[in-house]
Amino acid sequence: MVSRFRPGPAPTGSAAAGAECSPASRVNRRSAGCRGGGRVRSPPRASGQVRRNGYHAVMDRRRLPLGIQTFRQIREEGYYYVDKTAFARRIAADAGKHYFLSRPRRFGKSLFVDTLKELYEGAEPLFRGLAVHDAWDWSKRRPVVRLSFAGGNFKRPEELRASVMR
Repeated sequence: MVSRFRPGPAPTGSAAAGAECSPASRVNRRSAGCRGGGRVRSPPRASGQVRRNGYHAVMDRRRLPLGIQTFRQIREEGYYYVDKTAFARRIAADAGKHYFLSRPRRFGKSLFVDTLKELYEGAEPLFRGLAVHDAWDWSKRRPVVRLSFAGGNFKRPEELRASVMR
């Protein structure tokens, strides 16, 4: 792994005693013994952009999409995304078949279904740079009906009908 920090100065004098550090010694506060710990953060930049810190080319880190289940939000806000669109294209090519997504909890089933929804609705800008982008006909938009049973109590048929008709 490439180090993100330049070697900092050895702690001496007031820096070692915990006083505020000078701007020159803030490159690596923790090794310099400065108050506050951590490194000085650079201004935000576009995800995946390369930055040069004098020694190494370093990729900026993207955020993890914890608790986010919408494909649009993940793509527009620059979160990490593992490209499953080639699999979505294979499913779309086998039209007329039924699929059962049997994965454990928190394994991305809802995100995958949302990805299929965006794909069928023709949200082309969201798929730029992904496997399906060049192989999909973006001129065709298809209607999408999505039923979710996540937040309901469906012990009686009336409760199910009321939830579907909302």
